[in-house]
Parts: sequence; structure tokens; C-alpha cells
Amino acid sequence: MERILTSIENRRITTGDQLFLLSGCSTGSGTTMCTIQMAIAFAEAGYRTLLVDCDSRKDSKYKRLCNEKEKGLSHFLLEDLEFKEIAYSTIIPNLTYIPIGGVKQNPIYLFRNSRIVKFLKEAKESYEIILLDFPSIRISPEATLLFHLVDGIILIASLNETTEKELLYAKDQLISYQEKYYGLIVNKISLSDLKGQMRDYDYYKQPKMIHRYIMHLKKRKC
Repeated sequence: MERILTSIENRRITTGDQLFLLSGCSTGSGTTMCTIQMAIAFAEAGYRTLLVDCDSRKDSKYKRLCNEKEKGLSHFLLEDLEFKEIAYSTIIPNLTYIPIGGVKQNPIYLFRNSRIVKFLKEAKESYEIILLDFPSIRISPEATLLFHLVDGIILIASLNETTEKELLYAKDQLISYQEKYYGLIVNKISLSDLKGQMRDYDYYKQPKMIHRYIMHLKKRKC
């Protein structure tokens, strides 16, 4: 995780980017866990960090970071709650968490709500790093609705699970947003595979990582 944060920070020095969207290339990529770990790492590094759950399709019990809370992002967007009413402190210094909330709504309509712009503006005014945890881009297209509003986009793939087709599909969604693409994180790497990657580690050299991952998939099929 330190290497990932270093790569992000090296780019942020010149861009000042704050708002990052993370989405998996396939289901089960581990996007939520990666986002949580990244949020904790930024918070521990001293950044005022906000983690926002944007996945209305997954049961909140699998990702809750604080005690039972009823209000969340969906309430802000649909019921005109104030930002401070849905932002919760965690046991980790500098880390604030906003759950998705329990208001049932089609995710596409939810993130097309005009109040999403107000939400992101207030988040950037109060926090140095904001991480938006979205479900797989393959099955949940609502993530693409925010591509034009965020500063950076990070994709998550799962080694030996994410297929070439899924990876290429995700890549195609970014065609118009290459300047915002921070790179691909390959998750669930075994220790032996990780050692092989360490000599030329390049999660954030775009688009080399996607090309390498596709070559890896093709070799596995041989």
C-alpha cells in the first residue's frame, strides 16, 4: 500500500488532485477492501481523509466502519440532509466515513441527482483526500456517471479471476478520461507472483499495467 500511496502522491504534487473514484473491473475484485486500506493509509499519513460508500448493491454489514448508522449518502441526495449529518468519525484519527444509507433508489437515478455536485464540493472543502468506493464497473455503470466530476480514477482487478474481456471493457469506459486515469491495482496477488513483480513494480505507469495483465492472462491460457 505504501508504494501505491507514493505513486499517487507523486502525481498529486503537480495536480493537487483530491477526489478519487475506485471501481472493480469484475465482481469480487476486492475494491472495497482496497479502498478501506488506502483510506486508512492516507489517514495514518496525516491527511484528512473521507471514505464514501457508493455501493447501494452490497449489504452494508460487509463494509461498515463505525457503529450502526442509519443516515448516509442516499439521504443527502434524496432527502436534503446536511453534509455534517451523514459524516461519521471512526476510531482511526483523520478518517471520516459516509455510508451509502438506507434510502432505496435505482443507483443510476441516485447518482444522477443534482445534489451530487453539492456533495462533492463540500467534501473537497473539508477533506484533503476523498475516496469513492463503487462496485464493479462491469455490472454497475453508475460509476461512469461521476467520471467527469472526479479528479482521478483507479481500477481494481483480481489476479486469475478478472478476465481479459472484463479488463478490456473497463478500459474502454475510460477512453474519454485518460487524463484522469491513475492506473490499475492488481489485487489478490500471491507472494510468489508479487516477488516477480517487485523488480519493475509499475501499478501507475499507464497503460502498461493493463497490457501486462492481459499478457499474463494469455499466458495462463496456453
